[in-house]
Parts: sequence; C-alpha cells; structure tokens
Amino acid sequence: MNEAFQMQNVAEVLPLSPTQSGMLFEILSSQTDWYIAPHWIEIRGDVDPDRLITVFRDEVLRHDMSRAYILHKGVKRPLQIIRQQVEFPIGFDDWSGHADVSERERALERNLSQRIDGLDRAPLMAAHLVRRAPGHHALLWCIHHAVSDGWSLRIILDDVIARLNGAPAGGNGATFRDHLAWLQS
Repeated sequence: MNEAFQMQNVAEVLPLSPTQSGMLFEILSSQTDWYIAPHWIEIRGDVDPDRLITVFRDEVLRHDMSRAYILHKGVKRPLQIIRQQVEFPIGFDDWSGHADVSERERALERNLSQRIDGLDRAPLMAAHLVRRAPGHHALLWCIHHAVSDGWSLRIILDDVIARLNGAPAGGNGATFRDHLAWLQS
C-alpha cells in the first residue's frame, strides 16, 4: 500500500464501485474533472443560519460518503477510504443588500469547487449558506459525483429537513458498503 497512506483516522477501506472506477479512469485520462457538481437549494421562510449550518453539517458527516476520498496513487488498485472524522467546510454570507449576485454566485461555486478539486482528500464536498433577502436563503452544496448521486443527496436533505422539524438524528443508515453489496447481488 502507498507509503504516504496512514491508517490513522480511517473507519473503512473499500473497493471502488464500477461507476467510480469509470469516473477515475476518465478524470486521470483527460486531466479534467467534470464531476464536481454545484447544487443550489432554495430555502424560503424564517431560517436560523447557525442552526441550519449545525444540522446540515451533522447530517452530512453522519454519512460515510461525506468522509470519503479515493486513494489511487501508489496502489495497485484504487480504493475508497472512509475517514472516521473530517472537517466539513461550510460558511455563511449575507447578500441581502446586493442587487445582482450572479457574479458572486459564480465566484462562490468556483471557490467551493476548487476546495474539493482532486480525489485524494476528504471531504469531497463543501457548502455555503447565503441569505439572499429576509426570508430567502440558498444553500450551495458542491459535491464530487464520485461519492454521491441524486439518490444519496436526497436522503441527506430529507434527514436535514426532519431534524429541523424536530426529529432525532439518525434517519437513513445506509452505507457505501451496503451499496457495494447491493451492486454484487
């Protein structure tokens, strides 16, 4: 195994799924990563930014995909490494006094995408909450497709909404290991 790889802070070491292997091949072949996806989630109504950020961070980190990266240098076969703990980058800005925020949005998307560029460190995602106006917020969640899909994003968002509405933590407990087992069944 790669000499630079340390077993500290590692919860699990897993093979890549066929889809992840294909993405990795394409990324390494083209030297371009088209798989970083920005998702803007519009939020209407009263929002406590601190509470939303805390709940979002907690729910994201509860899922192993948020603590994953892909080890592909210096190994015979690429692996997905799930960290026990990572720092999830999430911030907040108030843009409610600004009329045209389209350039700010593009700059924020570039900034978050650059934070997760490369597959060799977790988390392969970052987020930022923006107040657009009183009663109108937007959450930008940039995430690498190698560790997510539309299905998993929806599960996390459902868990966040449930928590914000008073449900206890712990919603869906599916893991990437479960996904790999399902693929092989």
